[in-house]
This record gives sequence, C-alpha cells and structure tokens, in this order.
Amino acid sequence: LGGTVMVTAGASNSVGADVSGNGGDVLVAGGYAAGAVGGSIQLLSGFSSATSSGDVQVLTANSGATGVSGGILMETGSALQSNSGDITLQVGTSFYGLGGAVAISGGAAPTSTGGAVTVLSGSGVTSGNIDLATAAATSTSGDMSLSVG
Repeated sequence: LGGTVMVTAGASNSVGADVSGNGGDVLVAGGYAAGAVGGSIQLLSGFSSATSSGDVQVLTANSGATGVSGGILMETGSALQSNSGDITLQVGTSFYGLGGAVAISGGAAPTSTGGAVTVLSGSGVTSGNIDLATAAATSTSGDMSLSVG
C-alpha cells in the first residue's frame, strides 16, 4: 500500500450568528512567469500495471442544517489579445471494452424543483455554435434522442 498525502486547512469550531466561524481555505497555484508560460497544475490518479487506475474526485461537502452545499466552478482565465482557454471533458479510449460515458445532470429535489441544465454558446459579434452529433462509426452510428419527462 502506497503512502497517503493529505493537505487539510484549519478547522473552526466557532458557532453563533455573530461569529464568522469559517474553516480555512486550501489554495494550490501554478508558478508565475513574467516572460513565458505560467506553471500548470495536474491532478493525476495512480497507475496500476495490474488492474484499474485510481479515480479523481472533485466534491463539495454536504451543507449543515440551514446552509447550501458548496458549488464547483470550472472556469478558464480571460485573454486580452488572444483566445481564452478551452474546457474539454473527454473520456479515454477503450480498445477492447465499451467507451466510457459522459453524464451531465441537474440536481434532484424530491420536494421542490429539480436543478436546471443550461447549454449556452459564447456571446460576441457572432455567437458561438452549439453542435450535437453522434460520432462516425465503422458499423452503426449511435442514436440521438430528445425527450421530456
């Protein structure tokens, strides 16, 4: 068994309406570069020569009795005179098994309104395209369906 590395920010045990009581933050940042490309950050799961590689999970904790759970924001930086960065969600290739799926879903709310899923192209002089397509196949291309409820 390989060793575990755990980085934990400071806890706060303060409670009450007039006390902030916030726990400490954890910040991981790539290095600054004045004349070249700034440093990258990679989260890479462990390799296994025998079975499966490890998972990478990005999670927020459950909320307390009266709060909301934390959000997750994935955002690239802005660019002044060039293109802003892309965000790509891509599943790796499976040579002899099934390809992995990508699922995006709004949150369930058994006693209220479920969370929405919005796909919006970028605004500009000309707005960006939205393309939905099944991939080309050597035998049969996959189906596409759109349904309500």
